[in-house]
Amino acid sequence: MRIVVNDIAASEGGAISILKSLYQYILEADDINEWFFLLSGMYIKETKNVHVLLFKKEKKSRIRRLMFDNVYGGKIINDLNPDVVFYLQNTLVKGVKAKQVMYMDQSIPFQNVYNFSFFDKEQRPYAVYQYLIGKLIKSACRNSDKIIVQTKWIRDAIAEKCNIKKEKIVIIPPEIIRVPFFSDENEFDKKCFFYPASGAYYKNHICISKAMDILENEGINDICVGVTIDKNNKLNNKIKFYGKMDHKDVMRHLKKSTLLFPSYIETYGLPLVEARMLETIILAADTSFSHELLDGYDNAYFFDPFIPESLSRLMKKIRLGEISKKKITNEIPIHINSWKLVVDSLEK
Repeated sequence: MRIVVNDIAASEGGAISILKSLYQYILEADDINEWFFLLSGMYIKETKNVHVLLFKKEKKSRIRRLMFDNVYGGKIINDLNPDVVFYLQNTLVKGVKAKQVMYMDQSIPFQNVYNFSFFDKEQRPYAVYQYLIGKLIKSACRNSDKIIVQTKWIRDAIAEKCNIKKEKIVIIPPEIIRVPFFSDENEFDKKCFFYPASGAYYKNHICISKAMDILENEGINDICVGVTIDKNNKLNNKIKFYGKMDHKDVMRHLKKSTLLFPSYIETYGLPLVEARMLETIILAADTSFSHELLDGYDNAYFFDPFIPESLSRLMKKIRLGEISKKKITNEIPIHINSWKLVVDSLEK
Protein backbone atom coordinates (compact mmCIF):
# COMPACT_ATOMS: atom_id res chain seq x y z
CA MET A 1 0.00 0.00 0.00
CA ARG A 2 1.24 3.51 -0.84
CA ILE A 3 0.62 6.15 1.86
CA VAL A 4 1.35 9.88 1.55
CA VAL A 5 1.74 11.77 4.84
CA ASN A 6 1.24 15.53 4.56
CA ASP A 7 2.97 17.30 7.46
CA ILE A 8 4.52 20.39 5.88
CA ALA A 9 3.36 22.54 8.81
CA ALA A 10 5.42 20.61 11.38
CA SER A 11 8.68 22.23 12.51
CA GLU A 12 8.92 22.03 16.29
CA GLY A 13 7.43 20.84 19.58
CA GLY A 14 4.56 18.40 19.72
CA ALA A 15 4.07 18.28 15.94
CA ILE A 16 7.61 16.97 15.42
CA SER A 17 7.20 14.53 18.31
CA ILE A 18 4.10 13.05 16.65
CA LEU A 19 5.90 12.84 13.29
CA LYS A 20 8.92 11.08 14.79
CA SER A 21 6.74 8.75 16.82
CA LEU A 22 4.96 7.57 13.65
CA TYR A 23 8.30 7.28 11.85
CA GLN A 24 9.75 5.15 14.68
CA TYR A 25 6.78 2.80 14.47
CA ILE A 26 7.33 2.40 10.71
CA LEU A 27 11.01 1.59 11.28
CA GLU A 28 10.18 -1.03 13.89
CA ALA A 29 7.00 -2.61 12.55
CA ASP A 30 6.16 -1.72 8.95
CA ASP A 31 8.35 -2.81 6.05
CA ILE A 32 5.40 -3.56 3.77
CA ASN A 33 3.75 -0.19 3.07
CA GLU A 34 5.50 2.50 1.05
CA TRP A 35 5.50 5.91 2.77
CA PHE A 36 5.97 9.37 1.25
CA PHE A 37 6.36 12.20 3.78
CA LEU A 38 5.76 15.79 2.62
CA LEU A 39 7.80 17.88 5.08
CA SER A 40 9.44 21.29 5.45
CA GLY A 41 12.74 19.83 6.70
CA MET A 42 14.67 16.56 6.99
CA TYR A 43 13.26 15.65 10.38
CA ILE A 44 13.41 11.93 9.54
CA LYS A 45 15.78 9.78 7.48
CA GLU A 46 14.82 8.03 4.29
CA THR A 47 14.80 4.22 4.17
CA LYS A 48 13.89 1.67 1.51
CA ASN A 49 10.17 2.24 2.17
CA VAL A 50 10.22 5.79 3.59
CA HIS A 51 10.68 8.72 1.20
CA VAL A 52 10.83 12.45 2.04
CA LEU A 53 9.75 15.30 -0.24
CA LEU A 54 10.79 18.75 1.00
CA PHE A 55 8.61 21.87 0.75
CA LYS A 56 10.62 24.54 2.60
CA LYS A 57 9.09 27.53 0.80
CA GLU A 58 5.56 26.37 1.64
CA LYS A 59 6.47 26.39 5.33
CA LYS A 60 8.07 29.85 5.26
CA SER A 61 5.36 31.58 3.19
CA ARG A 62 1.69 31.51 4.15
CA ILE A 63 0.78 32.40 0.55
CA ARG A 64 2.81 29.47 -0.80
CA ARG A 65 1.17 27.20 1.76
CA LEU A 66 -2.29 28.32 0.62
CA MET A 67 -1.26 27.82 -2.98
CA PHE A 68 -0.07 24.30 -2.20
CA ASP A 69 -3.29 23.41 -0.38
CA ASN A 70 -5.60 24.93 -2.98
CA VAL A 71 -3.82 25.05 -6.36
CA TYR A 72 -0.85 22.79 -7.11
CA GLY A 73 -0.51 20.45 -4.12
CA GLY A 74 -3.21 18.11 -5.38
CA LYS A 75 -1.29 17.39 -8.59
CA ILE A 76 1.93 16.70 -6.68
CA ILE A 77 0.15 14.23 -4.43
CA ASN A 78 -1.80 12.59 -7.28
CA ASP A 79 1.46 12.07 -9.21
CA LEU A 80 2.64 9.89 -6.30
CA ASN A 81 -0.39 7.65 -6.96
CA PRO A 82 -1.24 7.05 -3.28
CA ASP A 83 -3.87 4.68 -1.94
CA VAL A 84 -4.52 7.05 0.95
CA VAL A 85 -3.32 10.49 2.07
CA PHE A 86 -2.78 10.91 5.81
CA TYR A 87 -2.79 14.46 7.20
CA LEU A 88 -0.85 15.12 10.41
CA GLN A 89 -1.93 18.75 10.03
CA ASN A 90 -5.49 19.88 10.28
CA THR A 91 -6.37 20.92 6.72
CA LEU A 92 -6.78 19.04 3.43
CA VAL A 93 -5.26 19.56 -0.01
CA LYS A 94 -7.81 20.22 -2.78
CA GLY A 95 -7.96 18.01 -5.85
CA VAL A 96 -6.60 14.84 -4.25
CA LYS A 97 -8.12 11.74 -5.83
CA ALA A 98 -7.18 9.21 -3.11
CA LYS A 99 -8.94 8.67 0.21
CA GLN A 100 -8.05 11.36 2.75
CA VAL A 101 -7.65 10.71 6.49
CA MET A 102 -7.00 13.42 9.09
CA TYR A 103 -5.26 13.09 12.46
CA MET A 104 -7.08 15.83 14.38
CA ASP A 105 -5.27 17.23 17.42
CA GLN A 106 -6.41 20.88 17.29
CA SER A 107 -9.16 21.54 19.82
CA ILE A 108 -9.40 25.36 19.80
CA PRO A 109 -12.09 25.58 17.05
CA PHE A 110 -14.23 22.92 18.75
CA GLN A 111 -14.21 23.98 22.40
CA ASN A 112 -16.98 26.02 24.06
CA VAL A 113 -15.04 27.08 27.16
CA TYR A 114 -13.42 30.33 26.02
CA ASN A 115 -13.91 32.92 23.27
CA PHE A 116 -10.59 34.49 22.34
CA SER A 117 -10.42 38.18 21.42
CA PHE A 118 -8.77 39.77 18.37
CA PHE A 119 -8.39 42.98 20.42
CA ASP A 120 -6.10 41.36 23.02
CA LYS A 121 -2.54 41.01 21.66
CA GLU A 122 -1.87 37.89 23.73
CA GLN A 123 -5.12 36.22 22.67
CA ARG A 124 -5.04 37.24 19.00
CA PRO A 125 -3.18 34.16 17.62
CA TYR A 126 -5.74 31.89 19.30
CA ALA A 127 -8.63 34.01 18.01
CA VAL A 128 -7.26 33.47 14.49
CA TYR A 129 -7.34 29.71 15.09
CA GLN A 130 -10.78 29.80 16.68
CA TYR A 131 -12.58 31.93 14.11
CA LEU A 132 -10.57 32.00 10.85
CA ILE A 133 -8.37 28.91 10.55
CA GLY A 134 -11.10 27.10 12.47
CA LYS A 135 -13.39 27.45 9.44
CA LEU A 136 -10.80 25.73 7.25
CA ILE A 137 -10.33 22.97 9.81
CA LYS A 138 -14.07 22.34 10.07
CA SER A 139 -14.34 22.26 6.28
CA ALA A 140 -11.52 19.72 6.18
CA CYS A 141 -13.33 17.57 8.72
CA ARG A 142 -16.48 17.59 6.61
CA ASN A 143 -14.59 16.68 3.42
CA SER A 144 -12.23 14.03 4.78
CA ASP A 145 -13.08 10.36 4.43
CA LYS A 146 -12.08 9.57 8.01
CA ILE A 147 -10.90 11.49 11.09
CA ILE A 148 -8.69 10.05 13.82
CA VAL A 149 -8.91 11.68 17.26
CA GLN A 150 -7.55 10.96 20.73
CA THR A 151 -10.61 11.38 22.97
CA LYS A 152 -14.38 10.95 23.03
CA TRP A 153 -15.02 14.62 23.87
CA ILE A 154 -13.27 15.90 20.72
CA ARG A 155 -15.06 13.26 18.60
CA ASP A 156 -18.42 14.46 19.92
CA ALA A 157 -17.48 18.13 19.48
CA ILE A 158 -16.35 17.62 15.87
CA ALA A 159 -19.48 15.63 15.03
CA GLU A 160 -21.69 18.38 16.46
CA LYS A 161 -19.92 21.46 15.05
CA CYS A 162 -19.31 19.93 11.62
CA ASN A 163 -22.66 18.15 11.41
CA ILE A 164 -21.07 14.81 10.51
CA LYS A 165 -21.70 11.28 11.75
CA LYS A 166 -19.67 9.97 14.68
CA GLU A 167 -19.03 6.78 12.73
CA LYS A 168 -16.67 8.77 10.50
CA ILE A 169 -14.48 9.61 13.51
CA VAL A 170 -12.18 6.98 15.03
CA ILE A 171 -10.92 7.32 18.63
CA ILE A 172 -7.33 6.13 19.10
CA PRO A 173 -5.70 7.38 22.34
CA PRO A 174 -1.99 8.21 22.08
CA GLU A 175 0.57 5.70 23.23
CA ILE A 176 1.68 6.38 26.80
CA ILE A 177 5.27 5.73 27.79
CA ARG A 178 5.40 3.62 30.94
CA VAL A 179 6.59 5.76 33.83
CA PRO A 180 9.90 4.86 35.49
CA PHE A 181 10.16 3.42 38.97
CA PHE A 182 11.25 5.88 41.65
CA SER A 183 12.59 5.09 45.12
CA ASP A 184 11.40 6.53 48.43
CA GLU A 185 13.49 9.66 47.84
CA ASN A 186 10.52 10.85 45.81
CA GLU A 187 7.98 10.58 48.62
CA PHE A 188 4.94 12.83 48.27
CA ASP A 189 5.32 16.33 49.78
CA LYS A 190 2.07 18.10 50.57
CA LYS A 191 3.78 21.49 50.21
CA CYS A 192 4.89 20.82 46.62
CA PHE A 193 2.82 21.57 43.52
CA PHE A 194 3.86 21.19 39.89
CA TYR A 195 2.52 22.18 36.47
CA PRO A 196 4.29 20.84 33.34
CA ALA A 197 2.93 22.88 30.43
CA SER A 198 3.93 25.34 27.74
CA GLY A 199 3.31 29.06 28.09
CA ALA A 200 0.26 29.13 25.80
CA TYR A 201 -2.43 31.57 26.96
CA TYR A 202 -5.03 28.86 27.63
CA LYS A 203 -2.59 26.90 29.80
CA ASN A 204 -3.78 29.46 32.34
CA HIS A 205 -0.72 29.98 34.56
CA ILE A 206 -2.37 33.17 35.80
CA CYS A 207 -4.90 31.08 37.74
CA ILE A 208 -2.08 29.45 39.72
CA SER A 209 -0.43 32.83 40.34
CA LYS A 210 -3.65 34.36 41.69
CA ALA A 211 -4.32 31.29 43.83
CA MET A 212 -0.86 31.72 45.39
CA ASP A 213 -1.61 35.40 46.07
CA ILE A 214 -4.77 34.34 47.91
CA LEU A 215 -2.91 31.73 50.00
CA GLU A 216 -0.21 34.25 50.94
CA ASN A 217 -2.87 36.71 52.08
CA GLU A 218 -4.21 33.93 54.30
CA GLY A 219 -0.76 33.40 55.84
CA ILE A 220 0.21 30.26 53.90
CA ASN A 221 3.69 31.10 52.65
CA ASP A 222 5.54 27.78 52.64
CA ILE A 223 4.16 26.11 49.51
CA CYS A 224 6.37 25.48 46.48
CA VAL A 225 4.96 25.70 42.95
CA GLY A 226 7.12 24.73 39.96
CA VAL A 227 6.29 25.31 36.29
CA THR A 228 8.06 24.35 33.05
CA ILE A 229 8.14 27.79 31.44
CA ASP A 230 10.77 30.51 31.53
CA LYS A 231 10.50 33.31 34.08
CA ASN A 232 7.45 35.51 33.68
CA ASN A 233 7.35 38.73 35.70
CA LYS A 234 3.56 38.86 35.45
CA LEU A 235 3.29 35.81 37.72
CA ASN A 236 3.80 35.40 41.47
CA ASN A 237 7.50 35.83 42.25
CA LYS A 238 7.60 32.71 44.45
CA ILE A 239 6.85 30.42 41.50
CA LYS A 240 9.87 28.34 40.44
CA PHE A 241 10.43 28.67 36.70
CA TYR A 242 12.25 25.51 35.60
CA GLY A 243 11.99 26.06 31.86
CA LYS A 244 11.84 23.05 29.55
CA MET A 245 12.47 19.75 31.35
CA ASP A 246 13.18 16.27 30.04
CA HIS A 247 10.49 13.63 30.52
CA LYS A 248 12.17 11.77 33.38
CA ASP A 249 12.59 14.95 35.44
CA VAL A 250 8.93 15.80 34.84
CA MET A 251 8.00 12.36 36.17
CA ARG A 252 10.16 12.85 39.28
CA HIS A 253 8.39 16.11 40.08
CA LEU A 254 4.96 14.58 39.47
CA LYS A 255 5.79 11.69 41.81
CA LYS A 256 6.49 13.92 44.82
CA SER A 257 4.10 16.80 44.05
CA THR A 258 0.45 17.58 43.51
CA LEU A 259 -0.27 18.14 39.83
CA LEU A 260 -1.91 21.48 39.08
CA PHE A 261 -3.68 21.52 35.72
CA PRO A 262 -5.60 24.78 35.14
CA SER A 263 -5.48 24.47 31.33
CA TYR A 264 -9.01 24.72 29.96
CA ILE A 265 -8.35 23.72 26.34
CA GLU A 266 -6.73 20.37 25.56
CA THR A 267 -7.33 17.59 23.09
CA TYR A 268 -5.87 15.02 25.46
CA GLY A 269 -3.93 16.46 28.43
CA LEU A 270 -1.05 14.00 28.77
CA PRO A 271 0.17 15.13 32.24
CA LEU A 272 -3.21 14.14 33.68
CA VAL A 273 -2.71 10.55 32.52
CA GLU A 274 0.93 10.43 33.60
CA ALA A 275 0.12 11.78 37.05
CA ARG A 276 -2.70 9.25 37.34
CA MET A 277 -0.25 6.46 36.53
CA LEU A 278 1.99 7.75 39.33
CA GLU A 279 -1.04 7.76 41.68
CA THR A 280 -0.47 11.36 42.72
CA ILE A 281 -3.07 13.97 43.65
CA ILE A 282 -4.42 15.96 40.70
CA LEU A 283 -6.15 19.34 40.82
CA ALA A 284 -7.63 19.78 37.35
CA ALA A 285 -9.77 22.34 35.57
CA ASP A 286 -13.41 21.26 35.48
CA THR A 287 -13.56 20.42 31.76
CA SER A 288 -14.79 17.66 29.46
CA PHE A 289 -11.30 16.35 28.69
CA SER A 290 -10.17 16.23 32.35
CA HIS A 291 -13.29 14.35 33.46
CA GLU A 292 -12.86 11.87 30.60
CA LEU A 293 -9.20 11.16 31.43
CA LEU A 294 -9.70 11.08 35.20
CA ASP A 295 -12.97 9.19 35.36
CA GLY A 296 -12.90 6.78 38.31
CA TYR A 297 -9.64 8.16 39.74
CA ASP A 298 -9.99 8.82 43.48
CA ASN A 299 -7.09 11.29 43.74
CA ALA A 300 -8.62 13.78 41.28
CA TYR A 301 -10.27 17.04 42.36
CA PHE A 302 -11.77 19.66 40.06
CA PHE A 303 -11.95 23.46 40.18
CA ASP A 304 -13.26 26.34 38.06
CA PRO A 305 -10.23 27.51 36.00
CA PHE A 306 -11.62 31.05 35.88
CA ILE A 307 -12.08 31.36 39.65
CA PRO A 308 -8.64 31.21 41.37
CA GLU A 309 -10.34 30.93 44.78
CA SER A 310 -11.64 27.49 43.83
CA LEU A 311 -8.05 26.36 43.18
CA SER A 312 -6.62 28.02 46.29
CA ARG A 313 -9.19 26.24 48.49
CA LEU A 314 -8.05 22.84 47.22
CA MET A 315 -4.36 23.75 47.53
CA LYS A 316 -4.98 24.86 51.11
CA LYS A 317 -6.71 21.58 51.96
CA ILE A 318 -3.76 19.61 50.63
CA ARG A 319 -1.26 21.78 52.52
CA LEU A 320 -3.21 21.32 55.78
CA GLY A 321 -3.64 17.59 55.24
CA GLU A 322 -7.41 17.77 54.81
CA ILE A 323 -6.93 16.11 51.41
CA SER A 324 -4.50 13.21 51.51
CA LYS A 325 -3.15 10.84 48.91
CA LYS A 326 -5.28 7.70 48.52
CA LYS A 327 -3.89 4.29 47.59
CA ILE A 328 -5.12 3.35 44.12
CA THR A 329 -6.00 -0.25 43.31
CA ASN A 330 -7.41 0.09 39.77
CA GLU A 331 -4.53 0.57 37.33
CA ILE A 332 -5.13 2.79 34.30
CA PRO A 333 -4.87 0.92 30.97
CA ILE A 334 -1.71 1.67 29.01
CA HIS A 335 -2.21 2.35 25.32
CA ILE A 336 0.29 0.18 23.50
CA ASN A 337 0.90 0.24 19.73
CA SER A 338 -1.38 3.20 19.09
CA TRP A 339 0.30 3.78 15.72
CA LYS A 340 -0.50 0.19 14.79
CA LEU A 341 -4.15 1.03 15.28
CA VAL A 342 -3.72 4.17 13.16
CA VAL A 343 -2.02 2.29 10.33
CA ASP A 344 -4.65 -0.45 10.51
CA SER A 345 -7.28 2.28 10.15
CA LEU A 346 -5.47 3.72 7.12
CA GLU A 347 -5.35 0.31 5.48
CA LYS A 348 -9.09 -0.30 5.83
